[in-house]
Amino acid sequence: MRAAMVSRLTAFGRTGRGHRIALDRLCPRVAGIVAQAQNTTAPVSLPLDEFAALVERMREEAPKEAVESMEMALARLRKQQIERAALMKRSWSDTAFEEGEAGNDRILEQFERELVSILQRSSRGLADAEVLGNAIDLAGAYKKNYKLEKAEAVLIRCTRHAEERSGAWLVKYLNHMSQVRMKQSRDVEAMEMMYEMESLATFSLHEPGASEFYETLYRNMSSSLRRMGREDDAAVYFLKMAEASRYHKKQLDWMDLWDLGILIANRAYQASRWEEFYKSREIIAEALLQLEAVEPHELILRAKVLSNLGQCYLATEEFSEAEKHYMEAYSLFSRTVGKRSPLFGMQAWACGNLRCAQQRFVEAIGFLGEALYVEVVKDGLSVSEMMKLVDQVLHSLDHVVRPDANLDSANLEPLRRALNELIEESVLHSRSGPPRGW
Repeated sequence: MRAAMVSRLTAFGRTGRGHRIALDRLCPRVAGIVAQAQNTTAPVSLPLDEFAALVERMREEAPKEAVESMEMALARLRKQQIERAALMKRSWSDTAFEEGEAGNDRILEQFERELVSILQRSSRGLADAEVLGNAIDLAGAYKKNYKLEKAEAVLIRCTRHAEERSGAWLVKYLNHMSQVRMKQSRDVEAMEMMYEMESLATFSLHEPGASEFYETLYRNMSSSLRRMGREDDAAVYFLKMAEASRYHKKQLDWMDLWDLGILIANRAYQASRWEEFYKSREIIAEALLQLEAVEPHELILRAKVLSNLGQCYLATEEFSEAEKHYMEAYSLFSRTVGKRSPLFGMQAWACGNLRCAQQRFVEAIGFLGEALYVEVVKDGLSVSEMMKLVDQVLHSLDHVVRPDANLDSANLEPLRRALNELIEESVLHSRSGPPRGW
């Protein structure tokens, strides 16, 4: 959320107008500031430190009730400033997290220590705006690292407090929770939350910061609908996203081109409209070029675009181009998020699919083993996804045990690690209950 939208979205309670007559005797600027403190939808025109200094200077010459009223107004403004800063807090969830698995974990541990320190200073827990804002931000950082069980646990604890504050706080909460649900492949629940966000946001596109908010919301809705196979509905929300973005940028940027290319590619592939499909591939390639030019430091996003582009080449059996893009994405994910991340696991699976399509089953086993290991250790074990991978591994093994195959060159270590982890899970299950996600 943008700062300019906070006053419109936030449901702060209005305060009384206790000493209006006495304040009118003071300079109009001071009276205006106090009135703004009593009406929180009005922007503050005087910096708080200036206002505080003015209150101190007038302490001896102004009526006592006027000074008391100014002090109360100053206290309210300071509280609103703190709450607004807490609402806008997003530095943790905006962290790039490109330091590898161990490095990213150290960053998260630092954020956790900071939140503990904030909690120790507060006696109100999540009822305190600073605690609530930082807790939701930490959940966003967990979500970004696919630590979905931790993200969900934190957000569930925040639910009541976000609902009580309503307005922008509820939108902030729903934004993070809907993205957790998307990453958990619970797209129906995610869409329900995004529809609620859409209903809460009643401001027009012309208001400051509104178009950026709607652009992000509609982009997420289009993506979720596309994942659900509702391509026509996804196209509607993509157009709404493009209309919103028109208010703050002159033309589609690389991310818009990426979304557009994927949307067209899916529809064209399903309908076998190959000319349209090739055009969509060009759009994604252009998005990649623009991304590398304007945001060269965004390595994870580059890997995602590379993977989508490789998938487009695999669909048309242009294996050499698919391999070039897939392997670059594989390398980037390995370096930035580590080999236990679902992002890496999805890319390893994609590389395994490519090797199977190329009839290079010995190499496929290594990639599929890495994907299976991630599926086993990640938050929220999915039996259906794991069984798909196991079937593909067995299919590949069926080819490499033939007399003309050289199994000695196969990388079986990831497969062994995945199976050992499953055996360990089974032992733990027999002793203490069901494993994760079951």
